[in-house]
Amino acid sequence: MTGYELRFHCAITALSLRYYYAITALLLRFYCAFTALLLRYYCAFTALLLRFTEIKFCSICLQMPYYRPVTSRCYVSTFRAICDSFREVLSVEVENTLRTLHIHQFLFFPAFQQNMPLMYELLKCWDSTEEGFKIKDQLLKFSTDEVAILTGLPNTGAEIIWHNEPLGGVMSTELKTEMTQLSRSTDDATVLKTFISFVLSNLFFPLNSLKTPRRLVSIASSLEEFSSINWAWTLREFLVNEFNRMATKLATEKPLGYINGFLPLLLVWFLEHINVNTPTYPDSRPRFLRWEGNTKKAANLVATLKEKQILYVIDGVSAVEAELVHADITSFQPPPSPLKQKSHEQSELPPAKKRRVKASQKQKSPDETKVEFQAAEGFAQPEWLSLLEKRMNNLIDTVSRKIKEEIGDRLDKIEDNLHRVEAKVDDLQTKFINHCSECPVRPAESSSSSTESVDQTLAGEDVVFSSGNIILNRRDIDHILLDDCLDNFHIDAYAFFVDRKAKAIPAIYQPYLYISPMHRILNDYKDPSDIYIKHINKETLRRTHLLIIPIIHNNHWTLLVGRLKERVWKLYDSLPNPQHKDICVTVINDLFKDLNKCFDADITKWRINIVRGTPTQSNSFDCGMFVCKYMDKVVGKDKVDWTEYKFWQSDMPRFRAEFAYQILLEGETVELMHVKDRIESAVKSHLKLI
Repeated sequence: MTGYELRFHCAITALSLRYYYAITALLLRFYCAFTALLLRYYCAFTALLLRFTEIKFCSICLQMPYYRPVTSRCYVSTFRAICDSFREVLSVEVENTLRTLHIHQFLFFPAFQQNMPLMYELLKCWDSTEEGFKIKDQLLKFSTDEVAILTGLPNTGAEIIWHNEPLGGVMSTELKTEMTQLSRSTDDATVLKTFISFVLSNLFFPLNSLKTPRRLVSIASSLEEFSSINWAWTLREFLVNEFNRMATKLATEKPLGYINGFLPLLLVWFLEHINVNTPTYPDSRPRFLRWEGNTKKAANLVATLKEKQILYVIDGVSAVEAELVHADITSFQPPPSPLKQKSHEQSELPPAKKRRVKASQKQKSPDETKVEFQAAEGFAQPEWLSLLEKRMNNLIDTVSRKIKEEIGDRLDKIEDNLHRVEAKVDDLQTKFINHCSECPVRPAESSSSSTESVDQTLAGEDVVFSSGNIILNRRDIDHILLDDCLDNFHIDAYAFFVDRKAKAIPAIYQPYLYISPMHRILNDYKDPSDIYIKHINKETLRRTHLLIIPIIHNNHWTLLVGRLKERVWKLYDSLPNPQHKDICVTVINDLFKDLNKCFDADITKWRINIVRGTPTQSNSFDCGMFVCKYMDKVVGKDKVDWTEYKFWQSDMPRFRAEFAYQILLEGETVELMHVKDRIESAVKSHLKLI
């Protein structure tokens, strides 16, 4: 082989080897990439499977985060705190009357914590057909006699059904306030009426709406009618209706929401039907007084209760105890055993033979076998398979139950503490007075001569003040001086004067923006206009601290103040009522819609707080003047101590006269100039009569 051929052969061999190794490397790269991809998918699938298994396990153990499945407005801890203070102002005559009416014992009702997990478990056991609770396959009746024994209310008198009648009475929160305002100087009739109304609205029949039906208010006003009613039957009938309503929701898997009525009574009823907890005061009567302070461990009893721990009837009820409340003593006797009674021949056996027959278990006569079969059939024991399934379910739910109970107890404590604080805050609230558009009381006119002198000079339609969109005529001055209701022009005029003072002395006022009530009125009439908000933009909002918005709704004035730095709304109301907050939501939404591009935050999500402790009115026509005075104080830089102005109501005639006088001084019409002195003299004569 020549050198040329050898060189050519080596070149071919090297090229072949290069392609071989290149192809091999390429195949190896594809193999490694494919293997890595398979490994990645395998790991992802394995992780997903493990995650799914973990989630499934957690869902079995914890099922869902704790939430309060049912809620009640019956806060006996708050009720007891108010009663403790009320006992200090009771006279001997009132106490004797309360004993005669059989409600004196409720002054000492235990301050139970709301045990809603237990209440929920019991509600699931309610049988609407039998009107009782099926616990561990045993039916426990919820009877009127038991309610009488537990509460000390006699099972006698007229049976009434009031919950189908219309609401509309006084709010239960207002009755709390009235209770705290009672003193030893209050007459006995008022004390009795207030306490009875308080018991009916806050303990016997607390409603989710916080309203007290008019029928109950009427009953509280008549001691004779109150004593003629069978309250044990009425309490039981109302609770049964609520239990049936909850059972219907449970059957249709709907949220339970609020349950009305004397729900703590169900807790006492349950404790009296089990022999697990020992009463704190076993000899106290009525029986709800036995259980103060030892109900916390009852939350988990329904699930863990054993059949031998259940009492078919309330234990230890004596004939004397039943007679005191007119209860049937036979309803507290245990039912007969389902075992077949022994025959007469068996009872005649000698004692020795009885013992021998009982000990011998290898040989059984046909009669003994028949008795055992009938006994098993009478007790209706569950099948072993069903029992095993229940125990397995209980084992799976153990972890979730413990967690739920711990969280539930903490929430109950927090809520109870919250309501104790609210009870103290309620001391500052003022009794709500229904507002009416017609003024029931007007002071006498000052004199016919002064009125005639004004009428001779100015007609009712003559303008006495104008500024921008504000126009006030002579008749508007009459509305102010004659204690009539103010309209939007009056409020805008007062805001104009406040703005004049703020510009004159800016050092004592906060930067604020005023929005006329006419803005919302035009929106309500489907005639929106930006004329009343054109002064508001991003720049002015950055420089201001407050938004001042007077609101007129249902012939009642309130003042809504937006604190931009704190991002909160404050509602000033001279007739405190939580329902007045509803219109604020509409006003805020409309304002945000009209000025959406001006705000840096969503003002619709800010909370709305009713300012407590502010001066309040005692009539039906001064709400407008109160809003004006609120506005004057709120825009100041100094923090307002409202206790200094609690006598505003008595000063209202002077405030109205000053407002009218200020309007007249600022008047710019030519016709007014030559009669100002005569009108001022009329105002001064009105002040002298006040």
